[in-house]
Amino acid sequence: MCPLTLASAARRIVARIVDGLLVLYLAAVVTLAPSGSLSPHLYWLAWVALTLLYDFVSVAVCGKQLGKLIVGIRVIDSTTGCKPNVLNSFIRSMSLMLMLVLAQAVFLFAAAAKLAKLPMVVAASVPPAAILVATLATIFGSQSRQGLHDKSAETLVVKDKSSS
Repeated sequence: MCPLTLASAARRIVARIVDGLLVLYLAAVVTLAPSGSLSPHLYWLAWVALTLLYDFVSVAVCGKQLGKLIVGIRVIDSTTGCKPNVLNSFIRSMSLMLMLVLAQAVFLFAAAAKLAKLPMVVAASVPPAAILVATLATIFGSQSRQGLHDKSAETLVVKDKSSS
């Protein structure tokens, strides 16, 4: 078996940005198509559902999402070195969604802070800072560069052999 190279934090972040933009776009298309107007509640529900579906299916079937394909990384089971099974893919997706929903709660805090007359710079910087700190702390705080969602599903993100 070839030695595995863990994916760098930079590749993981770029992959997550690509995937995030794709899902945001798809959620907008899905919610705008029926009515022609964007309902924030419907958009949020579509975003949650599409994020879960996209992450779960793409990791379970291919071991990677589009963002990971573009930057040349993939998700593997940490014990077998193969693509994660369906259960671990589901656990990984649910754990990631929990982290994203918690980040949304932080965003709501920022909105409340704005209403409380805190400077906009302070209020606007809370959500991205919380997401960045949580992501980087879990990736850099672990020798295996596992995020919380990786640890819960016993997965690793590695450089893809086929992209070398």
